[in-house]
Amino acid sequence: MLATVVSPANAVELKLRCENPQVEYANSTLYIDEVNGRITRIWDADGYRDTSPATFKDGVWRWVGTIPVEAGEPDIPIDLSLDRRTGEVFAAIQVGSGTLVPTGEFCR
Repeated sequence: MLATVVSPANAVELKLRCENPQVEYANSTLYIDEVNGRITRIWDADGYRDTSPATFKDGVWRWVGTIPVEAGEPDIPIDLSLDRRTGEVFAAIQVGSGTLVPTGEFCR
């Protein structure tokens, strides 16, 4: 039995610009690697970079990102989702209720 794995030779990451009109420092660029199921986010304000494994189901990307804190302290995990139909981002800090709520951010 011979099995082959096919990967598109021209596969590229999706690059989305994410902006929150209410919070200027929250702007970022999101790179979605659909082949490997990874999302990388780079924040404009300080260049902070976060790469996480992601899943895609029913038009929604889901991943766990982090919120950086002071040096020597562990980063805070945050559940995130991106609805590819609308571009809307939802988030929930894991120490909170765990319910994803809109962040006011849209990625295009």
